[in-house]
Amino acid sequence: MPPLLNIPARTTDLTAAQQAGELVLSWTLPGETTEGFPLKDLDRVVVWGLEVEAGPPEPAVFAGRARPLTTLDRPLGDDRAAGRHVDHRLPLPVAAGKRVALAVENISRRGRTEGLSNMVVVEVAPLVAAPQTLRATTQANAIRIEWTQTPGARGYRVFRRAPPGAPPVAVASTAEPSFEDPDFRWGQRYAYFVRAYVTTSTGDAESADSSVVEVAPEDTFPPSPPE
Repeated sequence: MPPLLNIPARTTDLTAAQQAGELVLSWTLPGETTEGFPLKDLDRVVVWGLEVEAGPPEPAVFAGRARPLTTLDRPLGDDRAAGRHVDHRLPLPVAAGKRVALAVENISRRGRTEGLSNMVVVEVAPLVAAPQTLRATTQANAIRIEWTQTPGARGYRVFRRAPPGAPPVAVASTAEPSFEDPDFRWGQRYAYFVRAYVTTSTGDAESADSSVVEVAPEDTFPPSPPE
């Protein structure tokens, strides 16, 4: 049999979105080589970017003009990281109102690559302030979260941790500076934070996280009267 080439498979699920003054890129590390064998030789992942006027450029144009924005060295760390999801942040590469095309490239120790990933385009928005004065109150049928209106925001996304140390989960998107969460249990502690967002031609751009408010609702409400 001929020797294996050990070329990392190409990434096909790259996404990107703006959060405050950063771009958040998400993709899955390749788990196999182009020959279908488990991947163990991933030397680096290069993130490429190119300022564009509108939509994605032709692949040949991007390959010839894009510049490296950052490099992730030895991203697998160990074999168990192959096939895992990656979230990577980098500073905004262009000014507000500009668009940037992005792609990632998986490269082996011998410099072998299957090529660039799928391409995504992000229009950078002016920074929007994080929601302020977050507060929580317990009602008979919901936990009510309120905050002050953020100038220029189109809407807000509410995130919850239950318990407070757990990973955050998006529970609502609302245009109003308040949200009532009916999905809770008495005595369970919850942590909430909110992000404001604006909308551009390529999607939504979020603010930084608001401050966190914690609440442990207690049932101090009388039952309904008999019928």
